Amino acid sequence: MKKFFLTLLIVILISKVGVAQCVPDPLITGGVPGIYPDTATNLPVAVVGTPYSSVIQIKVLTDTTVGGLPAIIDSIVIFGVTGLPAGFTYSCTPASCSFPGGSDACILLQGPAFSISELGNVYPIVVNGTAYGSLFGLPASQPYDVDGYKIVVTSNVSATLLTPSKFDAAQNQPNPFSTESFVHLNLPSAGKYQLKVMDLLGRTVMNSEYQGIKGINIIKLNAIDFKQGVYTYSVSFGSSIITKKMIVSGN
Repeated sequence: MKKFFLTLLIVILISKVGVAQCVPDPLITGGVPGIYPDTATNLPVAVVGTPYSSVIQIKVLTDTTVGGLPAIIDSIVIFGVTGLPAGFTYSCTPASCSFPGGSDACILLQGPAFSISELGNVYPIVVNGTAYGSLFGLPASQPYDVDGYKIVVTSNVSATLLTPSKFDAAQNQPNPFSTESFVHLNLPSAGKYQLKVMDLLGRTVMNSEYQGIKGINIIKLNAIDFKQGVYTYSVSFGSSIITKKMIVSGN
């Protein structure tokens, strides 16, 4: 049943807009059931120093089947968005956050700019709602969570140094570093990637695996995990490997 009600969200469009209220755009749906983009594509990243704004656009089904039984969708009501960073808000069009079956609607997420100290933070976002309708002619409702979305705090390095639509990893910044440093990478699809750090003698001092999202991901390096010196690090995704050097100047 949970998967059924997740499919009630036909289209999710994320775009950076600086308006106080979102506008439903039925042209985005193309009449094709599904979620666009899906949770693997994710919300747009947040850039340090820039106020955040993104739109979730929704097209609601009118009917479907559950276990071979006919189900009619009267409405979906959104009652919360959990996991938003401090100072963030959400609003809907219609303002009631009640979306009738077959309608186009949207949710606007907005928040203040992140500081440099928040670079690399990841905020999982969950949209909470309830679907109302009838199943085999009987009234029915089903709560559901649309989860898997994240707001990743990045810097403009992702726009200037990374190649979009392919696996790419930028030089860690800052470099050298004595406190924290960050490796920005772009993944062409969601999946696991690996970070391996070796000293000048070829000894592995760190070997970590991460679950990545499609698009920009960030690895946070802490100087206290390394001795002062020069290291080689490799970021791998599938059969692709990118290798660079970093310098730990103190801790």
